[in-house]
Amino acid sequence: MTILVADDYAPVRESLVGLVESIGEEVLQAEDGDEALQIIELGGVDVLLLDLYMPRCDGMTVLERLDPARPPAVIVVSAFEYISRERLQARFGDRIAAILNKPLDPKDLMREVTTALSARRSRER
Repeated sequence: MTILVADDYAPVRESLVGLVESIGEEVLQAEDGDEALQIIELGGVDVLLLDLYMPRCDGMTVLERLDPARPPAVIVVSAFEYISRERLQARFGDRIAAILNKPLDPKDLMREVTTALSARRSRER
């Protein structure tokens, strides 16, 4: 399984990558939404950890552009300064597997990643 971490702030992105690598899955990184979409278009991304506030192409745009026929499970990992969790959920509904606030509790992140991976594996069977 492959997990993509999309966050423009390198220390946060690298921290998330380190946490997710600890469970032995392949982890890719993107500095912004444009890069994330390019990686996703190549295929093989199972779970996307997505920050909402990034330059060039933000997380909201990424959510809008995901291919509904083969989207990754999306875990939004963000500070909710400009949009509420409720509005985000209402707008994107089932495109989002989970929503986590920054700063993160690593246990919450790992629980959601594990859940998303399990769901993906179940669908592939």
